Amino acid sequence: GARLSASDITVDALFNQSGVIRTDTMQELFDVGALLSSQPVPAGKRVAIVTNAGGPGILCVDACQAADLDVVELGGGTREKLAEFLAPEASLGNPVDMIATATAESYGRVIRTLAQDGVCDSIVAIFVPPLVTAAEDVAREIRAAALELTDITLAAVFMNRGGAPEDPDHSSNVPLFAFPEDAALALAHVARYGSWRARPAGRLVTPDGCRPDEAAAIVAQGLAAGGGWLGAQETVALLDCYGLPFVQTRFVRTAQEAADAAAELGVPVALKAVAGDLVHKTDAGGVRLGLQGPDEVMAAAQDIEQSVARLGHKLDRLIVQPMADSGVEL
Repeated sequence: GARLSASDITVDALFNQSGVIRTDTMQELFDVGALLSSQPVPAGKRVAIVTNAGGPGILCVDACQAADLDVVELGGGTREKLAEFLAPEASLGNPVDMIATATAESYGRVIRTLAQDGVCDSIVAIFVPPLVTAAEDVAREIRAAALELTDITLAAVFMNRGGAPEDPDHSSNVPLFAFPEDAALALAHVARYGSWRARPAGRLVTPDGCRPDEAAAIVAQGLAAGGGWLGAQETVALLDCYGLPFVQTRFVRTAQEAADAAAELGVPVALKAVAGDLVHKTDAGGVRLGLQGPDEVMAAAQDIEQSVARLGHKLDRLIVQPMADSGVEL
């Protein structure tokens, strides 16, 4: 389990570094695709929410914050502009709650005001059907605003029973979601991608003294031999091609040779088994640490051979290494 989760973290890190968006579900995959294919990539994580119902607005705030988006506070100047045309009971914070009597035109005006004031990188517009305003009219206003605003990312949430309204002109330039959380999650993925795109490209550095051709040959030989894990000797050689320092390593065949190597090194040593199909040596009793002197090494080598044989592995060689100082394990 631990090994699997560690590799998953590695994949995540690799994807983040390479600008690859990784989603957890197929639904998310299509949501992100819809957003990327129809809207500009947001320049940052600042999001504003426009709604005609308080509850879904708050749900959207929670989902945005959980996904690491920044639900920005609106400045006094922006609030004053909104107050000029919204109902006195409207809430002018973020979310902008225009209340249930809001007209379709209010959506367009609020979206344009937020965009023109430069307060956010993306906007989520949420519509819950009241008695007075038609979903089709709201959708038309949102689409019209999106066509004008080429540097703001827009997503719309239509929480009506019949689903999102049809687009008669087929100019659907704004992805429509059924729930605020879906919009927030898709937007978070795309905003992270936008942040990655905004980072400096950096400069590729090739350190001196690397031997990539030799390294490629070692890998090619390993693959030609049937793939799987590289042998210990090949691994040391591969690291050496890139100047990666590796602890002094002696490969020996017998317990006596291991004892002789330990005597030469003259310090406490580690002794490890090398068997073709043995990867996790410690689990198989194939590692002994802190051995002092040739006699301890000789006894440990015999123990290792028996432990490995009991598990059905054939011992190829032994590795003798001086004990390394404590440090960071890779």
